[in-house]
Amino acid sequence: MLFLCPMNATKLLRLIGRKPYTHLFFDLDRTLWDFEGNAKQTLSDLYQEFELFNHFKTFEEFRSIFEVHNDRLWEEYRHGRIAKDMLRKLRFDLTLKSVKVKNEHLANLLDTRYISDSPQKTRLMPNAVELLEYLKQRGYRMLIITNGFNEVQWIKLKVCGLEQYFDKMLTSENVGHQKPDPRIFNHALKEAGCRASRALMIGDDFAVDIAGAKDAGIDQVYYNPNGLKATFSPTYEVADLIELKRIL
Repeated sequence: MLFLCPMNATKLLRLIGRKPYTHLFFDLDRTLWDFEGNAKQTLSDLYQEFELFNHFKTFEEFRSIFEVHNDRLWEEYRHGRIAKDMLRKLRFDLTLKSVKVKNEHLANLLDTRYISDSPQKTRLMPNAVELLEYLKQRGYRMLIITNGFNEVQWIKLKVCGLEQYFDKMLTSENVGHQKPDPRIFNHALKEAGCRASRALMIGDDFAVDIAGAKDAGIDQVYYNPNGLKATFSPTYEVADLIELKRIL
């Protein structure tokens, strides 16, 4: 008599040669596009061009203060407590006011340039292109799901040469719901024409990408290069994007 050991569905599908997933949903910022690196370079350029060294002791002080305000405002925006226009209006205005500079015109100019210049930067996360090329050759259908602004996310894809790998990009602005709301993931499933059991979400933000996908019944890959502590066990966890080759 032959006894079979218990095996989860994913392992069984691999054993018999079938891919458990057909569609891959990717976050963009900090998962494929190096948000921190590109933002730092953009802020450095603005710091020099607009002579912000006349107001801030160092570039790092300027950057640190901006990031505190920007991160807090983005959190408010994700929870629907402020509108996009208010986020853009306040982040540089509050940064300047923190060093007693009241100049609304300069704040607006800095934001306009930040929005136009940042997506032109091309730094990607390690092994992003190698992974996407591998996945494309394997025949996976890939989509981007992002909370980022429409006017910058499309530019990032094109400038970095990533557009060729993705069938669609769904932004929270277009869908009307932001991650982690399950409705944006359900919308992605409908757009992709696939069941939740055949989709896999890859992202770096545990509360936004991973918890949101889980609530929508979608398996997840937590891209965690910094070794942050998770509040529950995701389907998979990787420290380097290239590790996805072992999963897919």
